[in-house]
Amino acid sequence: MPALRRDQPPRQAYGQGSVPDLSTEQLRDHALHELDMDVYSASNSHAVKARRQTILKLLSPWSIAPLPATHDSLRMLGAALKAGRYRSAANVLSQYKVDCERAGQPFCSSLLRTYSDVSRSCRRGLGPGRQAMPLPLERMGELPGGEAPWVKDGPIGPRNAVICGAFWLLRETELAGARASLVTICAEPPPTAGLTLPASKADQEGIGATRHHGCLCGGGAPQPLCPVHAIWDQMLLLRRRFGAQFANDVASDSLPLFPTIGGKAASKNAMVQTLLRAASFLGIAPESADGSQHISGHSLRTSGAQGLSRMGMDTWAIQLLGRWGSTTVQRYIRDAASSAEAARARRHALTRSLQNLREDARRDHTAEELRTTAALEVERCFSNFGPRLTAEIREQWRADLQEMLAARPAEKQARSSSSSSSAPADPEAPAEGPPAPQEVASIHSKLKHRVLFGPGDSLDASLWITVCGWRFGRAGGGRQPNEADSGCTKCFPSAAGI
Repeated sequence: MPALRRDQPPRQAYGQGSVPDLSTEQLRDHALHELDMDVYSASNSHAVKARRQTILKLLSPWSIAPLPATHDSLRMLGAALKAGRYRSAANVLSQYKVDCERAGQPFCSSLLRTYSDVSRSCRRGLGPGRQAMPLPLERMGELPGGEAPWVKDGPIGPRNAVICGAFWLLRETELAGARASLVTICAEPPPTAGLTLPASKADQEGIGATRHHGCLCGGGAPQPLCPVHAIWDQMLLLRRRFGAQFANDVASDSLPLFPTIGGKAASKNAMVQTLLRAASFLGIAPESADGSQHISGHSLRTSGAQGLSRMGMDTWAIQLLGRWGSTTVQRYIRDAASSAEAARARRHALTRSLQNLREDARRDHTAEELRTTAALEVERCFSNFGPRLTAEIREQWRADLQEMLAARPAEKQARSSSSSSSAPADPEAPAEGPPAPQEVASIHSKLKHRVLFGPGDSLDASLWITVCGWRFGRAGGGRQPNEADSGCTKCFPSAAGI
């Protein structure tokens, strides 16, 4: 009997329309085998097999058969999972329940209660599972370019692979399985690039999903981080190395988009090793300090989702681009959202700092003192906030302060002009010279002080202040000095011999 291949239906194996020399039982068994093989995707079938092996391994020491399911088999399986602190205990128990249902032995209500209790107990105290660590999308342009793979049997054009994988939110298996023939590039400005992904965990029907990105170069020179130019550069690389697999500028269906040097598809492990190498180039540890995150095959999806969120893309657009059929995308972008909220809060704090500075300056200082204080305060804020202040924020602060400083002398001059124009002019009055310095003395001592900001500047007594900093308006306004009063050494340094 001829051998049947996994991807070849039995009747096609023997010619169009011909009937193979197989019994009805053999055809039935083959058809059922084909049906069972496609229940799970190729990337998930090995995990299902591993869970089933775990169930048999954990129940065998108790001499308990997996089927039919009983209260004892559920409790014993749960006890073994809990003792081994299996993080995947819930998945193993769920697989056990599904296999029982497929065997025609669905859980009754009492078994469902036991199942819920066991699953809850196994999850308690485990903490969160390890998550895929993202790479900073904004820094991927810093990765070294070139054609050579970073790791053995890795993809050529590794920087292009990492950038495209992040922008198209690909898993490592999808990145390895992407085909050059499924790339569409529109060179008309602004350039766009599309990638069709026929194989996806969420695409059971094999319809495929095409997603497009636009150029990020702004019409200037091509930038390494631009997804359009990254995939464009990869296609040019493939033409140079594998020109024989192009016919009429169309790539062969068998040519991977990110092949090895030999033109074969890179393995899953090679893609993960390439991501680890990218993290090393960017100075990022392969896992977090607490071990909760690590570089894995899903790191590109996390990197792209968070990076696009920081760039301002809406959540629904990221969900559509990443082919998520649920709200799982919110788990991916939660850190980016918190970072954005922190940035907004920081910007608000910086704005409030400037507003407080302006209010304090208007209330407590004259125009001359304001110039000195404002300059010192701005430099202090610059030194405190450091690199978090962009050049635009610094210039805006300086512009606001200059506007504020220019307004104070103008207001004072307007008040002086208004008061002088309201009084009748005396033609016989002598011309006034420069006003004599105002002085004020304390009612509790025999010290006189020089007024820096007083009744002639504002009617608000709480703002009156001397050169030495005495708020004489709050102390009752002081008194007129007499000849017996000695001068304050800070207000009259020349009298003190300074």
